[in-house]
Amino acid sequence: MKILFLIVIAILPLGLFGQAVNVNLGLVGAIPTNEFKEAVPSVWGLGAAGNVLVQVKETSPIYLGVDFNYIVYGTETNQEDMYVDGNLEEVDVTRNNNMIGFHFVGRVLPDVDLPVQPYGELMFGGKYIYTRSVIKSDRYEDKLGADTEVSDWAISYGGSAGVNIFLVQGLYLDLKLTYLAGGEAEYLTRKSVTYDEKNEQLVFDVKRSKTDLFLPHIGIGFVF
Repeated sequence: MKILFLIVIAILPLGLFGQAVNVNLGLVGAIPTNEFKEAVPSVWGLGAAGNVLVQVKETSPIYLGVDFNYIVYGTETNQEDMYVDGNLEEVDVTRNNNMIGFHFVGRVLPDVDLPVQPYGELMFGGKYIYTRSVIKSDRYEDKLGADTEVSDWAISYGGSAGVNIFLVQGLYLDLKLTYLAGGEAEYLTRKSVTYDEKNEQLVFDVKRSKTDLFLPHIGIGFVF
């Protein structure tokens, strides 16, 4: 989100030259499809998203900008044995499966004199998929450690269809559905980590597939 904030600060002054600037923040879901759905059939992701779009020139229906999202598509907490200060203790290990997406966006937003504005988008960028584990113990208030266990990158591209529903001047509700075709990546799912008692070690069942997604989005937008 820090990157998105810096982009907002850099782009907002363009509104002084006549071009409209749209800033949107909201909630996004992630519905796996195709090969990705086969690997994570019962998991829907949820996260936050935002975008910044600038009108190419005054009165133009074309807007260019960037889109950012952060999604958690599976969380699991297990109890595992670990040595803490020389003592064998049972600790809680929480694993979050995450995705961070960053895309360049081109939007066609017709100038219609209605409270509802339909639009279409094309998007191209990439996603970073990673699993992060956090270790905690009842004896300690702070977490004992954290580790990124599996991570990978994939290209991502697709399009959106949506509507802006104006609430008051300069403020609108944004509803859209995005389809993003994703390249192949390695990742973990909610049941990908097991403990081998015989060898006393964790076993990672790493998946690899394309990472196609449907992304329903609801947000609040501002026009500057």
